[in-house]
Amino acid sequence: MGPRGKVEILPGERGSVLGQSGGQPNPKLLFHNNKEIVLPQISPQAALHEAFASAILDGDTTFKTRGEMGLRDIRIAEAVYESDRKGGISISV
Repeated sequence: MGPRGKVEILPGERGSVLGQSGGQPNPKLLFHNNKEIVLPQISPQAALHEAFASAILDGDTTFKTRGEMGLRDIRIAEAVYESDRKGGISISV
């Protein structure tokens, strides 16, 4: 729920969000304000790896995902581990 509506991810045979269950794709249905959002059934990791491979093969030095976002994610993960090591205290990122 948010100021512009709600987003729901529900179990389903068809759908637009892939999760995993036991290492196997587990399709989900995605809704925004009760309207289904239909997206291709792809693994986000597979799509990212394909984009990396294409950039390398094409010699492309630009990439649609900025490296800063990955660095931010790593810093957040490191803060989670540090918090755990320190008994769950809040860690600034």
